[in-house]
Amino acid sequence: MATQKTKLWIATSIVLCMAFPLLASAEQDRQDIIKLEKIVVSATKTEKAIKETPASISVVDGQIIDDSPNMTLDEAFRYTPSIQIIRGEGVATVHNFTNIRGVGDSRNLLYVDGVNMVESMSGNTNLSFLPTTGIDRIEVLRGPSSALYGGRGMSGVINIMTRTPEPGFHGSIKPAWGNYDYQKYQGAASYGSEPLSISVDVSDIQTDNYWARDTIIRRDYDYRTGTYAYDYDSDYEKEGHEDWENWNRDYEEQALRGKVQVQPSDALNLTFVGGIMNNETGNGYTDRYTDADGNDVEKYLEKEKEYLGLTGDLELGGDSTLAFRLTYHKPEYTNTGENMDLSLSLDDPDQLARGGRAPQFYRSETVQGSKDYEAELKWSVPLSPKGFGDHLLTIGSEYLRSDIYWSIEEEGTGRALTTPVDVTKDAWSLYLQDEYFINDKFTLTAGLRGDFYDDFDDQISPKVSFLYKHSPSTQVFISGGYAYNPPAYSQKYGTDWNMTAYSIRTNNPDLDAEKLRSVELGIRKSFADKFQCSLTGYYSKADDLIESIKERREVGGAGSGVYMTYEYHDNIDEATMKGIESEFSLDLTENHRISATLTYMEATNDETGDRLERSPNWLGSIAYTYDQSFDRFRFWTTLRGRGQDDIYIGEYSVDEPREVSGFFVWDLSLGLDIGTHVSLFANGTNLFDSDYREFTYTRYQPGRVFLIGCEFKI
Repeated sequence: MATQKTKLWIATSIVLCMAFPLLASAEQDRQDIIKLEKIVVSATKTEKAIKETPASISVVDGQIIDDSPNMTLDEAFRYTPSIQIIRGEGVATVHNFTNIRGVGDSRNLLYVDGVNMVESMSGNTNLSFLPTTGIDRIEVLRGPSSALYGGRGMSGVINIMTRTPEPGFHGSIKPAWGNYDYQKYQGAASYGSEPLSISVDVSDIQTDNYWARDTIIRRDYDYRTGTYAYDYDSDYEKEGHEDWENWNRDYEEQALRGKVQVQPSDALNLTFVGGIMNNETGNGYTDRYTDADGNDVEKYLEKEKEYLGLTGDLELGGDSTLAFRLTYHKPEYTNTGENMDLSLSLDDPDQLARGGRAPQFYRSETVQGSKDYEAELKWSVPLSPKGFGDHLLTIGSEYLRSDIYWSIEEEGTGRALTTPVDVTKDAWSLYLQDEYFINDKFTLTAGLRGDFYDDFDDQISPKVSFLYKHSPSTQVFISGGYAYNPPAYSQKYGTDWNMTAYSIRTNNPDLDAEKLRSVELGIRKSFADKFQCSLTGYYSKADDLIESIKERREVGGAGSGVYMTYEYHDNIDEATMKGIESEFSLDLTENHRISATLTYMEATNDETGDRLERSPNWLGSIAYTYDQSFDRFRFWTTLRGRGQDDIYIGEYSVDEPREVSGFFVWDLSLGLDIGTHVSLFANGTNLFDSDYREFTYTRYQPGRVFLIGCEFKI
C-alpha cells in the first residue's frame, strides 16, 4: 500500500509541476484554440463551449473517426482518459463493457442521438450495435452525472451525435474485407436542405472467428469437488479439438438506421431517429447436453434491437427554450443452448443425469428482453434578478418505463425450465439546475435531481461545480456530487438460469441502488493554436456496490456428491476510487499531430484493501496522425497505441482473483482519397498479435486483425 501511495504522490507532483507553468504562461492566453471552442451539451444539457464547461469532458471529432476505419465505434472513444473498453468476445455482442474511472462496468450511460442505449435487463450497453459512419462527434463526460441524468450516470455519460446531411443528394458504398473471413458492407444515402434533411445507412458484417485467434486456454470442471482446473501453460489449437465449447465462434450482423431532421419554423426543430439491428453469434458447443448420437451440439445467440426517438426544441422568446425527448428501445436476446430444469428444487433427485455423477441438462431456448420507454421535458430560461447577476435556469422532468420479460423452455417441447418473468417497472424524476454567471471569470453551477422508483428507495442527487476562467486559454474547475446506479433487472427480478454448465444464477429482489460521492479538480490549457492539454484529479467513495456472491451448492439432494457454483448479487462492498487523468494534443505542423492520454487510478475495496477487479493502476494511449493533401489526392495515416498495467480477474470457484499481466498494443490506419468520389483504406488492430487478457484469464483478447476496403461516393 505504501508503494501505491508513493505513486499517487509522484503523479500529483507531476500534475502540479505541469500546472504552474501552464498558469504562468499568460502571454499566450490571447490565442484561443479551436478545440476549446467546440460546442458540447453533455455536461449541463445546455450548449456551451468546452472552455465554459465545469467538468472533465473529452470530444472525439467525426473526422478522426472517418480517418480510422474502426471495426466498432468504441475503438474511437477508448482512447480518452480513464476509460476502459473490455471486449471479451471480440467484435461480437457478448461481454463488451465500458468502465470509467475504475468504478466498474454497467455504471454509465450511453446515448445515440438522444436514445438511451443501456439495456435495462442487463444494465449494460451493446457496443457492437453502435454506428460507425456518419458520426459528428462523441462526447465523453467523466464523473458523477445523476444530478442531470439520474440512474446509471454513476461514473459518466457517453453521448454520440450523428451528422446533419450536407445540402443536396449524397450516397456512398463502403465494402471492407479482412482475415478470419471478416467482411463488412456499408451503404449510405442522404439529402440535405434547410427545412428537411434525411439520411439512412445500412450495414452487413460477418466473420468466421470473432476472437481472431486459433488457440484457447483449456478449462475443465470437476462436479465432485465443484472446482475448475486450468491448463495455463498450453495454448490448444483448434485442430483436433473442434468440438470443445470454445469453438464455433462466428458472427453475423445486419443494421438499418435512419434520421430525419425537420425545421417547420425558425423557432422549432425536430429530429426523428430510428434503427433496427440483428445478429447471430456462434456461442461454442454444449458441455453436458448431447444429441441422440451422443454428440455435443452448437450453441448460438441471436440478438435484435429496435429503437425510435423524437427530439425537439422550441424557442419561446426571451431566449428561453423548451426541449423534449421521446424514445423507445427494445433489445431482445434468443439464446439456444443448454439448461437444467430449474423449475424443480435443486435438491430434487431428478436434477441428476443417469448415473448420478453430473446434473441433467436439456436443449433449451432462452428469450429475454425489455421494452424501454423514456419521456423528458426540459425548459431553460435566462434570468437576471437585480443585484444577483445572470443565471440560466433549467427545469426538467423525466418518465421511465420498462417492460421486462424472460423465459427458458426446452427446445421442441416448449416445457418451461424455469419460472418465467413478466414485469413492468416505472420511475419518474424532477431536476433543477442553475448556472450562475457571477462575472466574466467565475461561473457557479448547482443542480439537484430527485428520482422516484416503485421498487427501491427514492434517490436525491445533488451536484455543485465552480469554473474559474483565468484567461481565454486557461480554465480551472472544481465539482462535487452524488450519483447512484440502480440494479439491473436481471439481478433483481431475473429468473434462475445456467450461465454455464457449471453455474446457476438466481436473483435477489432485495437489491438496492449503488451510491457514489465524488469530487474533482481540473485544469484545461491551450498554447496558441498548437498545444492543448487537460489535467483532472478525482476522489470518489462508493457504497452498496453490487457484487457477485458465489457459493458451492450440492445438486440432487444431500449426499449426491455433485456440486455446482451458485451465484447471486448483493449490496456488500464499499470502495474508494481516486486518480489523476490527463489528455493532450500537439499539432507539430499543419500535417503532423500527436495526442496522448495518461491515467493513474487506485480503485480499492475498503473492507479488504484489494484492488477492484479489472481495474489497472496505469492506463494510457498515444496516437500519431499524418494528413497530407495534394491537387487531387489526400493521404492520411494514424498509428495508435494503448496499454495498461497488471489487473486482477476473478473466475468461478476460484477463491482469490488471479493477476493478469499488463499489455500495450498498436493499431494502424492508412487511407488515400482520390478526388472527391473514391477512398481506399487499410486498418490493422493488435498489429503484433500480442497475447493479453482483460475479461477472463481462460482466454486471450482478440488477436491481430487486418482489413482493407474502399468507399465510393456520389
